[in-house]
Amino acid sequence: MLAHFATLREEADFEACARLMASDITWYTLYNEAISGRDNVLTFMTAEHEAGRRNVDQEKWVRHSKLPRTYQRVMKVLFSTKAKHDVVQTITVEENLIKTIQFKPKYPALAVALAFAGARGAGDEEAALAQMSDKVEWKAWDGFHVEGKEAVRHLFHEQKGREVRTGHTEFEAATVNEQGGVFERLLDIERVDGIKVRTNQRIFVNVELTDEKPLKLADGTVKIIRGLQPKIVEVHVLTTEEMVDGKWAKATEDDHW
Repeated sequence: MLAHFATLREEADFEACARLMASDITWYTLYNEAISGRDNVLTFMTAEHEAGRRNVDQEKWVRHSKLPRTYQRVMKVLFSTKAKHDVVQTITVEENLIKTIQFKPKYPALAVALAFAGARGAGDEEAALAQMSDKVEWKAWDGFHVEGKEAVRHLFHEQKGREVRTGHTEFEAATVNEQGGVFERLLDIERVDGIKVRTNQRIFVNVELTDEKPLKLADGTVKIIRGLQPKIVEVHVLTTEEMVDGKWAKATEDDHW
């Protein structure tokens, strides 16, 4: 049934896909959105396809190693944002109908990049900082260079007063594996003094040993728990173009950092 579902998706026969779904299906996107109900999922699939979403490459379905009636496959997806990501698609089946469809990044480092971009777009500084190493290094396009979370928090505060940032593209992996990755996106920045630049924002994610929530034991003692987690260790923002007389012009090395 899942192989048939995959074929129907490739053929863009979304109404036939919907007939394989439970009426109360939930589709969980890569961006932590939940679409519930067969009609809503059908509308979502159709709109995403019209916007350019395509499954570029996909492996065969395999049974989940622990969960019953659950199947997974690894796939590369070109999303409607034009970003291409390696993802794991997980489907649960009940009474021969698809109950849930969930997408997760294949590599944890991508989840960090997407969470950081989402937090910055929403203006949630603390959520953005939560994705960073305590020793994070930030090199801004206009020469600011700071190190450490507290310094980046201060930089965020200053940026609010002097510039507006708009993600022109989504983060994509320049390189990524289980140990980390490098992700890039185009970012438009406009300062209060009228300078407008298009930048290449590059973030470096590494797996590092991180303090987790302490465990309180039955005798009242607290045990420190540490684990490996991907964190942003560097952020570089390099100017690629500047708005000059209403037109984008290629920036030179002397224009900005």
